[in-house]
Amino acid sequence: NVIRSTLIIQKVGRSNFGEYGCRVKNEMGEVSTAIKLKAVDALPLLIMVAAAIGGLLLTIVLIVIGITCRKVAKTPLNISPGAKTSPQPDRFSNSSSDTKANTISSLSAPDDLDGSDSLPEYHAN
Repeated sequence: NVIRSTLIIQKVGRSNFGEYGCRVKNEMGEVSTAIKLKAVDALPLLIMVAAAIGGLLLTIVLIVIGITCRKVAKTPLNISPGAKTSPQPDRFSNSSSDTKANTISSLSAPDDLDGSDSLPEYHAN
């Protein structure tokens, strides 16, 4: 036969924490032990609420990104057959033709183009 005993403390307060003793005695002998009941800091409610809100916002952002990527991937390019298209440089590119033209015009003055500073062997051809 096994007998179990349970101690239930209703409305736990600071005075309930501490050391409890348990002693058992029967025809086989006697034994005792000490049980220490310690207060454990619970995770503050504010941290749990903030984590839940952050997780919800992250989920919403990921869903919006996913939906946007799907729409962009499904959008067809409207290029009519036979139409000439030229690659459009992006705003951050340094290789656009406008940049090259501005660079050339800023480095060349009209009097530099008369050929007076070039070598004579190049004028022979």
